[in-house]
Amino acid sequence: MKINILKIFLYFLIIKTLFCAGCSPSNCPPLQGVCDKNVCVCAKDYATVDNEYIKSYGISCNYQIKSKFIAFLLELFFPIGVGHIYAEKTYMALLKFCLFVIFIFSFCGELCCLKSKINNCLICLSFIFILDFMAWITVQLIDIVSYGLGYYTDGNGVPMI
Repeated sequence: MKINILKIFLYFLIIKTLFCAGCSPSNCPPLQGVCDKNVCVCAKDYATVDNEYIKSYGISCNYQIKSKFIAFLLELFFPIGVGHIYAEKTYMALLKFCLFVIFIFSFCGELCCLKSKINNCLICLSFIFILDFMAWITVQLIDIVSYGLGYYTDGNGVPMI
C-alpha cells in the first residue's frame, strides 16, 4: 500500500512538473535551491543532475555536490581508494585496492622466500614488489595532486567543491 501511494505521489509530481511551467517549491526544494525569476537557482552545495544513474524527474538541485577536501583527506590518510569511494568512482577505487593487495601479498611472499632461502622466488617477488610499489605510489601521488588542485570530478561527472 505504501509503495502504491509513493508511486502515485511521484507520478503526480512528474505530471505537475511537466505541465506547470515555472519554479515552485515542488520542483525547487527550499533548502537546496531558490526560485529567482521563475528559474531554480541551486544552493552552493547542490546541482541538477539527470543521467542514467540519477533521475531528476523534473526536480532541480537534486544532487549534493561532493567535497574535494574530504576526498583529498580520505585519499591522503587511507591510500587504498577510500577517497574514490566517497567520490563514487568505483573503478578507480578498485584499481587502487587491487594494487594495494598485490603489494601486501608480494611483500609477504618475499618474507616467506627469505625464510626458506629460495633465490629464484625472491628475485621474482622482489621485481613484482618494486613494480607494484612504484605503480601504487605513482597513482597515489597523481590522486593527491589531482584532488588537491580540484582536477577530478565525482563519479557522476559533477565538479567537486
